[in-house]
Amino acid sequence: MIDSNAEVIERIAEEGFIYCKGDATHDKCLIEAGVKRAKGVVCVLPSDAENLYVILTAKELNPNIWILSRSEDEASEHRLLRAGADRVMSPYTFGGMRMSMAILRPAMLDFIEITTNRASLELRMEEMTVCEGSSIVGKTLEESEIRLKYGLIIVAVKKDSGRMIFNPLRTYMIERGDKLIAMGEDENVARLSRVCLA
Repeated sequence: MIDSNAEVIERIAEEGFIYCKGDATHDKCLIEAGVKRAKGVVCVLPSDAENLYVILTAKELNPNIWILSRSEDEASEHRLLRAGADRVMSPYTFGGMRMSMAILRPAMLDFIEITTNRASLELRMEEMTVCEGSSIVGKTLEESEIRLKYGLIIVAVKKDSGRMIFNPLRTYMIERGDKLIAMGEDENVARLSRVCLA
């Protein structure tokens, strides 16, 4: 995390997060924070102009970096994507969608909050990448026995191409690089995550 506010830095340090005190729009600070070896960057500066500058700098220093950026308004979204952001989110749009879901589909919102909230002990929904050498590569979902061994439901599979397969059939063949979106108890999700890595 990069921040110039001393109070924020103090809270970050108390939480045990790695941080860099400084201005994220300065190349030196991004380099010090490890942008050249990072897999991803989340840009949440208060203005779209600042986020745009960080995106351009991060991509220049590390062309393969994945970038998620916050945007103030829809008009800026296209510019941020063109500058190199892989995904752009507006907190206002996202918040509005959640509020409308709370009214129109309250049970669905409860489900999403239960499966994505780290404090919840009931269910967890997690994304895990199947690495080369994993024992489940080349097996169908049924052959992998994910449901039997771990009690998990594979909600979706995201391919390297970006294509999303929702509710994959038991005959779906697991491939290296697949991102499995699994739902179940925390401990079982962690166990499958280890299998995907090994």
